[in-house]
Amino acid sequence: MKKFVKIILVLTLICFTACNKQQKEETLQTIENLVEEKPDSALVLISAFKNKLLSREQKAKLILYQTIAKDKSGMDISNDDEIFNAAEIILKKGTDLEKAKVLLYAGRVHQENSDNENALIYAIDAKKYGLKTDDNTLKGLILSDIGSLYYEGLNNDSAISSFKQAFCFLKKTDKYQNTIIVLMMIGNCYLVLDKQDSAIYYFNKALKNSEEINDIYLQSNILINIGSLYNNYCDYSNSLQMLKKALLISDNQENSLYIYLNMSKSYHSLSYMDSATYCIRKCFDFLYNGNSQYAPETYISAYGIYSKIEEKKGNIENAIKIKNEYVNMLDSIYTEISKQKLIEIQEKYEHSKLENENQILRLQKKNISLILFSITISLIIIILGVNRKRIKTEKELLRVVLDYKTLEKMQEKMKEEMAKKKLESSNEESGKQKINSEMNSTEDEKAESERIKGENEKSSLQMGKDKISDLNSFNNQLNIRIILLNYFKIDTKIKKIKNDNIFDSNLSKEEIIKRTKSILNQDEKSVYENMIRIIPNIISEVRNINENLKETEICICILHYAGFGNHEISAYLGLKQNVVHTKNSKIRNKLNIEERGSIADYFEEKFAKKFNSFVF
Repeated sequence: MKKFVKIILVLTLICFTACNKQQKEETLQTIENLVEEKPDSALVLISAFKNKLLSREQKAKLILYQTIAKDKSGMDISNDDEIFNAAEIILKKGTDLEKAKVLLYAGRVHQENSDNENALIYAIDAKKYGLKTDDNTLKGLILSDIGSLYYEGLNNDSAISSFKQAFCFLKKTDKYQNTIIVLMMIGNCYLVLDKQDSAIYYFNKALKNSEEINDIYLQSNILINIGSLYNNYCDYSNSLQMLKKALLISDNQENSLYIYLNMSKSYHSLSYMDSATYCIRKCFDFLYNGNSQYAPETYISAYGIYSKIEEKKGNIENAIKIKNEYVNMLDSIYTEISKQKLIEIQEKYEHSKLENENQILRLQKKNISLILFSITISLIIIILGVNRKRIKTEKELLRVVLDYKTLEKMQEKMKEEMAKKKLESSNEESGKQKINSEMNSTEDEKAESERIKGENEKSSLQMGKDKISDLNSFNNQLNIRIILLNYFKIDTKIKKIKNDNIFDSNLSKEEIIKRTKSILNQDEKSVYENMIRIIPNIISEVRNINENLKETEICICILHYAGFGNHEISAYLGLKQNVVHTKNSKIRNKLNIEERGSIADYFEEKFAKKFNSFVF
């Protein structure tokens, strides 16, 4: 029942985890869908979802979607440094589409920080993954970013190539605004390369596309660019024509400012002073009365053309005054630019410093984690090692205790067997005497006439019985001898353990195991002690015959003398039979016994006078 409950709990936990994971994945998918069309809504959902418990991969995706949504909403992404950590995670486990997106927007963060070099590296890496996908919009955006970075780096040929590739992908999508912007950028590149016809071609192509989708803002910008182009090439009539068209559809102050500025230049060049003055004054209205902030270059350009107009009109005093304002403006602008550059350098330095500190902290945290992990693994290994040693010690102790108990049982069993054998031996002796007495009484009762006839039969029967009796007696004595020797061997070990008081002492488990095993393994020593107890001085007598005999060889000699065969010696000493045969050959060589001579007979002859018989 408990096992069933555990299984139910585990299955419930698995289901809950799976459902929770699926819910998080569905939310991320919803955010991804909102990012492209409704980035503001996506940001609200991201803010609510950010504090959830997410995996590293899910957090990385959420950071990516947040950066995309902020970029599409026109928000500042220059401080979105988390995108770089997200890129590392997504590049390991993300799809080609996710890898391309995260590299694209990581590059845009670098671009926002004026780090065009790294921005280009990220964009080129994004292109590698983007071309593997079927997303033409993404391919077009990546190539467009690469073109913009080349354009800013004045590498216009490479920029044109990238923009044209971007156009090929974007025209297959419904991203018409992006397509028009790419055409405008191609025109700008040709304009910088002083290729007027190519620039006009792509500007007109962009204008036609913007008119098709009725995008007034883009139309106005394209017309301003075309007007500026004609102005640069002194085609003032066409310039004014395009600028007037742009002014009619302009819907914001910034575009209107640039239109009036370019118109003032064209009217000045055509010597239409009143129109030029009107246009430049409209420019100053936008510069000082509007709420927008414009680039310093716009102020410089406006003051420059205004001074030229006044000078051409003959208002020298007013022209000098405007010139002074122009110089002061330049000075203040350059001072402001210097301050801004200094601030940017300082911010970049602080950013780099902070990034280095964060990197150091991450490395320290990683090192601490590795150290803690190593310590944990080491402790686990030590604990397992100690526990394993303890278990091994317990097993060894249990084994030696069991061996000791087994010896005690064997000792009791051998006592019973010796008693049984002695009883059998005494019964056989009494039976033999009874048979002899019966045979003698039978012989007295028989007639003298049958004595001669049965004498041979009686003699033959008596010899057979004697032989059988002697053989049984020999086997019985041999069995008793083997049992007795083994008994002495076991008894010696048990008495040694008891005398040393090993199990009852305060010795450590390891010391108990060591001492007990050393006693249990003293096989050869116990053999000698048993031999000495059975026949005093027998070892010294054997050694006196030949001092070159080793202890094991002496033991084998004594066992041969005791009537043991090779098989019994092998079993008793724990040696293989071929080892016993080899040692027998060495003994014969040392004692000058013939190759197949009996070692037992040799010692029977040597000890015949010293020992009457083998006595226990």
